[in-house]
Amino acid sequence: MLAMSVPVSINYEKRLKKIRARMEEERIDVYVGTRLKSLTHICGCFIPWRSAVVFPKEGARCCRMFLSSYPRLPNGNTLPE
Repeated sequence: MLAMSVPVSINYEKRLKKIRARMEEERIDVYVGTRLKSLTHICGCFIPWRSAVVFPKEGARCCRMFLSSYPRLPNGNTLPE
C-alpha cells in the first residue's frame, strides 16, 4: 500500500468570519447545523455521526453529540474544550 502525505492548510478562522459576515447580511443570530457538511465545515473536523453544531453570530461555536461519540473526535479538531 502506498502512503502519501499531502500538506493541507485550512484557515478556519477565515472560514468562520465569512460565515458570520453572511449571517450578518441575512440578519441571522444563530445557525444550527445538523448535516455532515455543516458539521465538518464549522467544527473543523470530520463528524459523520448524529450531531449538531450551534454557531452564534458572536462567541464560540458549540458541537453537540452523544457522549459516546466524543472520544471519536480527532486530536487535531478545532473545537473548544
